[in-house]
Amino acid sequence: MISNEGDIQYLFRVGPETVASMTYITSVVKKEVGISVGVDVLWG
Repeated sequence: MISNEGDIQYLFRVGPETVASMTYITSVVKKEVGISVGVDVLWG
């Protein structure tokens, strides 16, 4: 599971920069580990 736990308080919306960052990070991790991954952005 890939999560953005450092954002306190939890958000109900995220901007395009968060989506882009999580997409990039997730794609790099998935390529390295070779298995399916989950992503959690809003509720940590």
